Amino acid sequence: MSVFKYFYAKQFFNYTLLIILTVIMCIVLHELGHYVSAKMLGYQPTLHYNKVSFENDINFENLAKNTSVEVKRKIQRDKIIWNIAGPIITILLGTIGFVLLLIKHSKKYFFNNFSIFYFLLSLNWLRQIIVLLQSLMSLIIGRKSHSDDLVIDYIIQLPPLTFSLITGILSFFLFSFTIFKLIPITHRLTLFLSVALGGSIGSILWLFIIGPILLP
Repeated sequence: MSVFKYFYAKQFFNYTLLIILTVIMCIVLHELGHYVSAKMLGYQPTLHYNKVSFENDINFENLAKNTSVEVKRKIQRDKIIWNIAGPIITILLGTIGFVLLLIKHSKKYFFNNFSIFYFLLSLNWLRQIIVLLQSLMSLIIGRKSHSDDLVIDYIIQLPPLTFSLITGILSFFLFSFTIFKLIPITHRLTLFLSVALGGSIGSILWLFIIGPILLP
């Protein structure tokens, strides 16, 4: 049996385009999570293509040193909230997609456009695998990482990689279950290759080309 027996070029092209758009949308929604939470806490954030900055580049570490205990606690709490807001949005979207796909699979299952949409939502979980690998690489080569997940570990005084390991391992099992249990074999290879290509192209397009122009 040929490995490419169930590979469909037309679907591969369409899925890849959808995944490129999904990746861009997910990155923007992730940063919006940081932006909206900081705004609700009373700060003046600025939304960029890959981060959220604050008016006048506030140095929260210095600010915390020169304020009362009560203000220090508020700053610490606020930092936890806006740092975790991005990953929470990403994980929430991924979980919604996974649950909807699971519900659809439990009924009279037919893989249609709704299933594709649910699958695309579930891909948000893949961020946690990517972040875990990036964080591991940064620790191995001794380069400082500013990923949300490592910042969360630092703020709540957990060992490095705790948040990334927990969510990354969970992400791996959810993605594996989705691909090998929820996706029909006739779509599996095409979707898997589309995720690999579309995810790479979408990230490069937004982080290096489109993003810096639209949200510098």
